[in-house]
Amino acid sequence: MMKSLVVWASGSADLAARRAKEGATLLVLDPRAEGALEKAGLPFRRPPTSPETADAVEVAVRTWARVWGRLPLVD
Repeated sequence: MMKSLVVWASGSADLAARRAKEGATLLVLDPRAEGALEKAGLPFRRPPTSPETADAVEVAVRTWARVWGRLPLVD
């Protein structure tokens, strides 16, 4: 069985519930989204880092995607 990790920042609690029902783990990046998931009774995890570290990771990911996304898939 394959499990999915869903990175959650905002959106419908119904969509989150469907993903959780499918067996996905919800990882909440935006603390404001926690309230809706808690109210819906959905289990979720928080990243083990500070918001500043998460911001730095996001910048690194965007930079990586910007550079590597322009390269051809085949030489």
